[in-house]
Amino acid sequence: MNQDEFSKIETAKLLKSLKSSSIDEATFLDIKSLIIGDGEDGPIDRAILGLSQEDEFNFLCKLMGTTTHLVPLVQTPFIKGEYIVPDFLARFQPGCSISGGYSKSESRGYECLIEVKSTEKDRVKVSGSRLKKLRHFAHQFNFPLLFAVRFMQFEHNAIWVIKEDENPSSSSITIKFDHWLNQIRHVLWDEYWYMLPQDIRFRSICDKSPTAEAGKTTKYGVQTSLIIERDDRHSVLYGSQAMYLSAFFEAFALKEAEVKEIDETKTEILLHPTLHICSMVDMLFRLSNLPIDSEGNTLHDASRAVSHTEDTWFSRELIEKFAKELHENGFLDFIGFTDKETHIDQWRRFGGQVN
Repeated sequence: MNQDEFSKIETAKLLKSLKSSSIDEATFLDIKSLIIGDGEDGPIDRAILGLSQEDEFNFLCKLMGTTTHLVPLVQTPFIKGEYIVPDFLARFQPGCSISGGYSKSESRGYECLIEVKSTEKDRVKVSGSRLKKLRHFAHQFNFPLLFAVRFMQFEHNAIWVIKEDENPSSSSITIKFDHWLNQIRHVLWDEYWYMLPQDIRFRSICDKSPTAEAGKTTKYGVQTSLIIERDDRHSVLYGSQAMYLSAFFEAFALKEAEVKEIDETKTEILLHPTLHICSMVDMLFRLSNLPIDSEGNTLHDASRAVSHTEDTWFSRELIEKFAKELHENGFLDFIGFTDKETHIDQWRRFGGQVN
């Protein structure tokens, strides 16, 4: 890394720290202009974006709850050599809940080094001296090397691929967008799919009356109840339960199909899902993006959220509690990323222990 590159990264780290603090956007932009000058922000913005993807990866690891350690590594070593320090030292201890019902306590854990990348294309290729130096560092400490890549063209979805450096003798490694379905993310995060039945529908009852109980606010007033229907089954939810489950189902991109006025203040909205399948990671990611501003922009900022994960109302445990109840009532199914035997074999390779 040359001196200009070093200065760019250090400046980006400083600005990212400011951005993740409590200052408002206008103040941040003023400070940024003073530090780097007008018209010089392109390379710095790209560096900040890269650092922000590290924060998003950290954020998702926290939410998924299978990472016991995730330590950012200082990448400007005192003793220089023919190596590059990866972004994180990590330890995962996942269960294998969808395929075998195994808990995280049945894993001995998996330690590794992780290099985080992001791209607006459909693939990332790491090769040449950079790959050689990353491998050299991993080899010296006897840790496997992983690459975590964020595909930016899907900004409203958590499209991350986690891929092993499986063949250290190869001259390059390519991480593609479609690898997210068949690589190791679902193993390390103990992830699976939520799937809605094709015939499911929802009815949201909203009330504009000033006496309506507090709940989710919509353009039709305060939501007072949520009705879930399929075939001859239905479930009516009220209050906070209706609000939480509405947020859960928003991950399936609900669309208004019909709006009916019940009386002067009450409205019934018929909602159909436009997606019938959603990964657990996407569910948590979308929930973290639910708050919006007056112009419809999400307020999520991984740089800030990563230090306030404990303050969020949602968690993996809460989502799984909702999902279990919905499944028992016939409103939700679970699907693994691979077949059961393949998943268990992969889990064993990353520390799982099957008696």
